[in-house]
Amino acid sequence: MDGVEVALAELVGCPVTGIGRAAAMGVFTFGPVRDAMQDPDAGRTPTIRLHIQCSFRLVRAGKILLGSDDMNWPEDRAIDPAGAMESFRTMYDRGAKRLESALESTMFMVNDCTVGEAGMVTVQMSHGISLELFPAVSGRVESWRLVVEGGDHYVYCGG
Repeated sequence: MDGVEVALAELVGCPVTGIGRAAAMGVFTFGPVRDAMQDPDAGRTPTIRLHIQCSFRLVRAGKILLGSDDMNWPEDRAIDPAGAMESFRTMYDRGAKRLESALESTMFMVNDCTVGEAGMVTVQMSHGISLELFPAVSGRVESWRLVVEGGDHYVYCGG
């Protein structure tokens, strides 16, 4: 196993603690939720973040729950697409908020993580949910990055 596969294997057994974006990059957060009794200021502190710049989707039972292309569409047709992206009012943002709300009552745990050809990654979670990353660029461009809090960054570049 190379460093990226070892780092991705660290996700197994972690809960999903956040779903969102930074600009046009999907951000999924994994790690233990710190006990507020032990550290009242800690809140939901992540241990691992997956920054996704390639195409990705969150799937359950053959249905796409959230996809990277959802960032291209405003949640309201009256909103300009660029304005929707800037103000976090895209279909992606709406779906991410809905899923984040679900995280408050239902814990999604990572059951398995596999790395396929050309940087493809599948993160299988409880409740039949899978996060699928599929780089679609031939050049040496960053497609995704795994950031371990207080540790290393593992980057996959296509090409």
